[in-house]
Amino acid sequence: MSPLSTESTNPTTSEPDDPSPHKRGLVSRILEPALQFWLRSQVESVATLQVHLEGGDRQVLSGSIPLVRLETEQAVYRGLHLTRVQICGSNIRINIGQVIKGKTLKLLDPIPVDLEVWLQTTDVRASLQSKLFQTALIETLPIFVGDRMTDALGKDLQPKDLTLQNLDLQIGVDRLRFTSILVASNGNAIPMGIQTGLVLDGPSSLTLKNPEWLPTLQSKRGLALHDLEGHRFDLGPEATLKVLSITPEGIHIQGRLVVMP
Repeated sequence: MSPLSTESTNPTTSEPDDPSPHKRGLVSRILEPALQFWLRSQVESVATLQVHLEGGDRQVLSGSIPLVRLETEQAVYRGLHLTRVQICGSNIRINIGQVIKGKTLKLLDPIPVDLEVWLQTTDVRASLQSKLFQTALIETLPIFVGDRMTDALGKDLQPKDLTLQNLDLQIGVDRLRFTSILVASNGNAIPMGIQTGLVLDGPSSLTLKNPEWLPTLQSKRGLALHDLEGHRFDLGPEATLKVLSITPEGIHIQGRLVVMP
């Protein structure tokens, strides 16, 4: 995969207020390193970070940025290890007047953002202990374990009362296998194993295929969860996906998000 170019594809020599979408003014070039510095401060670590802004000086100083492209490699954000990310946002409006006075940058309107994410299997596994990953997984557990969790751990448990120990993930072709020890705040614990296919079902939903409960953490085959066959996870109105590829090598996602102010 070749790095995303940080240069405009059609450079121009017109005046700073030229409305051409490929115009790069002096202000854009000054803002690029400032934005790059701010982005680096938002992540725990990053190997490479490229930022490219397009827009004439008059446009940018009015708070309108026609195009922003970002690319990162080997970034860690809140414990999530991201192999490679490409982001492109257009028609961005910000509070430039306040930013010039030293205030925090804020979005003024929702931004549609095209993005592409690559997660190598090693990076996915390195993300298993992150709070973001574990919280998302724990919140979906009642769908899979249901009465098993209630009977073994106790009633009236909330996601915040649960933790995952020895969490492991194996990735196959369009298939995920999770094993862990599920521990409740009352001290009760149960082994948990789930394997399921996960496929894109339309632009805004994911669907389970052949979900199974694993009787033991070492089980190769599980007990079919027929009631969960075809269960859909709605991604919400702000997210649409074009590509979801799950292979033993990793996960590749391509789609669009609407970033809200």
